Amino acid sequence: MHTSFDVRLRRLCPCAECKGEWGQPGKLDANPELTPQQTELGDMRPVGRYALMPIWADGHNTGIYSWEWLALLGREQEQRWALYLAALEQAGLDR
Repeated sequence: MHTSFDVRLRRLCPCAECKGEWGQPGKLDANPELTPQQTELGDMRPVGRYALMPIWADGHNTGIYSWEWLALLGREQEQRWALYLAALEQAGLDR
């Protein structure tokens, strides 16, 4: 079972595959709707003393969430969630 926290965390994955790089959109930029496997958090592993690496049910594990990034997400969570919901609505989708 996934929670809105899991969905929020996956939507904000900082890796190049999800967010894109060199001007190219990432997988999550092009698809606002996520599958249950993409949002089910399977495990969470530490990365040194500076970050956490979620392991998702779909096997994705390249997102490294620094403590600084997580703190920023915490401060901006409502604003970022509202943008995600607006993107879903614009695409004719819902949660």
